[in-house]
Amino acid sequence: MRVIVDTYNVLHLPSAHELPDGVEGIARLSELIAGSRFGQGKVVLVCDGRTPGDLRGRIARGIRVVFSGQRINADTVIQKEVAKDSGARDLLVVSSDREVQRDAKRGGARVVDSEVFLAGLLGGGGGGLRRDGEERSGEDDASASWWMRAFGFESDESESEGGLDPEDPSGWGVDGDWWVDG
Repeated sequence: MRVIVDTYNVLHLPSAHELPDGVEGIARLSELIAGSRFGQGKVVLVCDGRTPGDLRGRIARGIRVVFSGQRINADTVIQKEVAKDSGARDLLVVSSDREVQRDAKRGGARVVDSEVFLAGLLGGGGGGLRRDGEERSGEDDASASWWMRAFGFESDESESEGGLDPEDPSGWGVDGDWWVDG
C-alpha cells in the first residue's frame, strides 16, 4: 500500500503537541511511520512550501518528503497525485482536509483522518501499529482489528507491495529538488 500524508495537517493537530516543530517534527513523524506497519510500504510526506531546513540524513529510511513549492499547496499536490494514480485503490491518503478526503475517495483511494492516523502512531486507541514487537498498552486482537477497519484493511494480506521503484526513487516523477530521500 502506498501512503500519502498531508504532513503539516498532521503536525499541527492539538494531539501532536509532543512532536517538535519544523524539520524536527517532519523527521520525528517519518520515524513514527517507519516504525509502524505503514513503514513497510511506499510513504510520501507532502508538505507545503519549500524545505524549512536540511532534512538529509534525518528522514527515516524508505520515507519520502515532497515540498509543494511556492506556486501550489500540499493539498493540490495530493489531489493531483490521486487523480493520476491508476492504482488508487491501493492508496491511503491521510488528511483532515474535507476537500482532499472527498477527492481522494472519488479517485478510489482510501482515506483516514489525520487525528486517527496520529493516534495510531502514538499508541492511542489501543495502538497496534508498531512492527518492531514493542508492547503497547491495550494492544490485543480487538484493538488490532479496530485499527485494521479504521484504515480500511480487510486483513493483514492487504498490506503493501513493499519496496521503492529504483527508476523513480521519489515515486512521483518529480524533480530531485522537490523531495528528500530518507
